[in-house]
Amino acid sequence: LGLALLCSFSVTNGGLIVAAREVEQLVLNQPVESISLGAVALGIHSAGLGLSDGKDELIDSNFVMQKEIKRALVIVPFPYEEIPYIHRHKDRIPLGAGYICASLKRELTADRVAFLDLAIVSDGFSFKEYLKRDKFDLIAFSIHSDAVLDVTYYLAKQAREILPDVLMVAGGVPVSINPKRVLGDSRGMINISVMGEGEDIIRNIVRASNSKPPLSLEEITG
Repeated sequence: LGLALLCSFSVTNGGLIVAAREVEQLVLNQPVESISLGAVALGIHSAGLGLSDGKDELIDSNFVMQKEIKRALVIVPFPYEEIPYIHRHKDRIPLGAGYICASLKRELTADRVAFLDLAIVSDGFSFKEYLKRDKFDLIAFSIHSDAVLDVTYYLAKQAREILPDVLMVAGGVPVSINPKRVLGDSRGMINISVMGEGEDIIRNIVRASNSKPPLSLEEITG
């Protein structure tokens, strides 16, 4: 991939914003003609990433992600507990989440990446029980509208209870518009907000975590 990067840093209440511009040439082995903007907003919560005292902490750009990512889960949030299956619109195709899933499969291999569209799960589905069956190291939420933000935070809280060390990433239109809001409103459950196209960013986050030694934020491109 050819990348043109313009980075800037700004400290927020509970996070670090790393802005970047990326020019994508390939997505799923197909040419992309348009220029997309991508960026990362990082908010670290010590309860989620094993920091020492259980308090929210600001991590500078030299922060290194220590957890190795072996298995990943991409989630399309939906209030499945409130809306019965028969009343859901099941013809929606979550293309953005599909791209993220495909990108992760190119990095981790297909058998290590799971895709969960909560709009099509059956009545009685238990998210917690689903997480207990597989130990994911990374969970990526693909948020398509403000309407599912609250359920995303609810899911993130449940995931943190089952998988306390999991790295959680959020992306989508509401995140791109206001990444600080997502980091703050999740109360530390979500660690990283991705602004704009995330296919390259999510792969680079995995690479940074799995590098020997792990890379710092400053070394993550995209």
